[in-house]
Amino acid sequence: MYKFFYIAIILYVFSAPVYAQTPDNPFGNRDDADTSNSYSPPSVFVTKINLEPQKDNEKLDGKFTIWNSEKQVISGLLYRIDFLDPLPQTDQNSGDIQDTAAIYDRYVSNEPFYLIPNERKEISFSYDLPNVPSGKYRIEITATNSLGRDMGWWDADVQITDKNISFLRIITGPVHLPEFPDRDIPSQAGPNVNPKSSFSVNIKAVNDGKNAIKALPIMDLYEFDVARGKLSTIKGNEFSLNSQKTKDISFPVTASEKPAVYYGILYLTDPVSGKVISNLTEYRWVVRGIHAEIISQRVNTFVTKKGEKMDLRVDMVGPADAETKVKTKLTVQILDQGGLVGETTVGGLELSDAVLSGNGLIELKRDLQDKAIISLTLNNEKNGSELDQIQMSLEGYENIKKTTVMNKKNLLYSGIVMILVAIAVSIALSKRTKTSKRHPKIDKNNKIVI
Repeated sequence: MYKFFYIAIILYVFSAPVYAQTPDNPFGNRDDADTSNSYSPPSVFVTKINLEPQKDNEKLDGKFTIWNSEKQVISGLLYRIDFLDPLPQTDQNSGDIQDTAAIYDRYVSNEPFYLIPNERKEISFSYDLPNVPSGKYRIEITATNSLGRDMGWWDADVQITDKNISFLRIITGPVHLPEFPDRDIPSQAGPNVNPKSSFSVNIKAVNDGKNAIKALPIMDLYEFDVARGKLSTIKGNEFSLNSQKTKDISFPVTASEKPAVYYGILYLTDPVSGKVISNLTEYRWVVRGIHAEIISQRVNTFVTKKGEKMDLRVDMVGPADAETKVKTKLTVQILDQGGLVGETTVGGLELSDAVLSGNGLIELKRDLQDKAIISLTLNNEKNGSELDQIQMSLEGYENIKKTTVMNKKNLLYSGIVMILVAIAVSIALSKRTKTSKRHPKIDKNNKIVI
């Protein structure tokens, strides 16, 4: 028991295969997790997409409905639009949708919004269609946030007509690490690499067309997800591919110096026009070393008067390499337009790739005013360096009298920010292996059937 927080360590259950530590394993200490303590994302769903009639192959306009079925305000929300091949068939036995369809484009909105409990919000969008050949496709709209933590989604069919362009199909290949020369590592398994080390990712390019095509491989690099913004672009070597031929391509990558989870999108462009002329392929890796994030912060009980206590929960995770541990100090402040309203600090928090969760109360030293926020700062206890800093607006709470105090079971299924561990394996594959449960079924009483 700590002065402020009740601390519990909760392991995230991988949606991908997990790996025990062995001499020939590049995945650290990742092993089987206890499924009874697994996290699920907040129940925020995209429930409907209405598309306006397409006027051309350039732009797609429409509206979608997003629903917060939680008993808490969910803030910092964004939405992502993916342009993909048609949805594969659902497994009749498990109900899973093994969504391995090719991706052609990925767009993330840039204006965060919030939803109060049980609020439905209709959002209009105008989307620039990618440069793809004629055929049947779909858009997928996903509720997410600025950290790239996905929630619910919905799909709608799209048709591209009368568009005959030069286009290559690329097939995702493995990651190759020099220290494991004979091992093909799955593209999104998230192997550990050393800072500034070199490795390669691999694709197979296929020309199904009638003419030879010149192409330039490009990789856009992100920390964890596209929602966090592009870090850099890496260019490969130009090549030419004849009609009905294939080509294996090894694309060299140099790891960043900063420890974190990295996400690369690899695609092909026309060397002259710069237009994208292929689908996208995805890769993930983890740079070893000290790294930590605040992955969730939520208000269980919201108060406004001097002497009352704000009930908070904070979830943190340490280095994603499953090899490194770091002792940290967490500072939590409640601020408004008048300055500091309440504060506490907790030290001695050892973080690894397991989630460390803390519940606690912060007493208000005066009445809460407008423009209130909660500020959380995570520091390395050894040298004082800042590992992460997040500010959460309390906008929206004035629209409800008081949030419900959540019991332990409900806490696992709700949050201000989506509760997923920043481990490459789990996040990477959970995004592409989807289940029909994230498309909500609604009963006659307007309740979600999970």
